[in-house]
Amino acid sequence: MTRKMMAFALALTTCRTGAEAARTAGYPAGSARAIASKLRRDPRVIAEVKRIRAGKPLPLHAQGVELTPLEFLISVMTDPTADMRVRLRAAVSAAPFVHRRGTPAGKKEQAQGRAAEASKGRFAHGEPPKLSNVTPIRRPMPDGAA
Repeated sequence: MTRKMMAFALALTTCRTGAEAARTAGYPAGSARAIASKLRRDPRVIAEVKRIRAGKPLPLHAQGVELTPLEFLISVMTDPTADMRVRLRAAVSAAPFVHRRGTPAGKKEQAQGRAAEASKGRFAHGEPPKLSNVTPIRRPMPDGAA
């Protein structure tokens, strides 16, 4: 929906006729009546007029608020007055930042995980030998050592 269309919807709530609203929105005076007739049937304009009359605020991206790119995409995606193709592109663009991929590890981590699984059970490492029967070797001290 263009800025002129939004301006027309806003003017339509205050002006007496559609042609007057079209002129107020910035459309040429000579074709204002025809443009108003066309815009009054546009479902986006109808939805915008309903939103204005219900007193609902504009979506964040239409208010001129400073947004991060992800916030902008989510705002466009959830805007019911936006064109469905635009909303779908915004959803596709935002999806990688909202929903991460399912594989948590790379190839090396997966190989280490498989090796850890293989070393369990039958192929597990045994306990180290006990050194209780071994006596320590005592070496004589050199002269002059205390």
